[in-house]
Amino acid sequence: MTRFACLMLFVLPAVVLAEDKKPDPKADLAALKGKWKVAAVTFDGNKQKVAEDRTIEIDGTGFTAYTGDKKGRTLTFTIDSAASPKHIDLTLKEQDQKAVGLYVLDGDKLTICYGEPGATRPKKLESKSGEKAFLLVLERVKP
Repeated sequence: MTRFACLMLFVLPAVVLAEDKKPDPKADLAALKGKWKVAAVTFDGNKQKVAEDRTIEIDGTGFTAYTGDKKGRTLTFTIDSAASPKHIDLTLKEQDQKAVGLYVLDGDKLTICYGEPGATRPKKLESKSGEKAFLLVLERVKP
């Protein structure tokens, strides 16, 4: 019985701590903010050529694409950091189009996978032929 009691002293706090550690969407949004270099793009299983100076700036709930200093499209987004894998929904307001996807933030690397507008959410972070999914790999630009 004392072995069990000793074991519970170590296991129970770990279980309680694990339950308290819920994803914080505000923390994820804050971690996504900043300037990102587009390192790789794959669509429908095919690697795409990426301009060397292609970047994306993320501010709160918006993405703005740039090629050098030239501003491109701006998308709004929402995240669900409690989902597993984490969800991201992208909206191009001018055309009222919505695309759903997944994302993983690993330090200074952000990977986003999403389908064409109207497609179902991908199940994995991958772009295979015939799936019409985009896979973006972004690297944080250090200030």
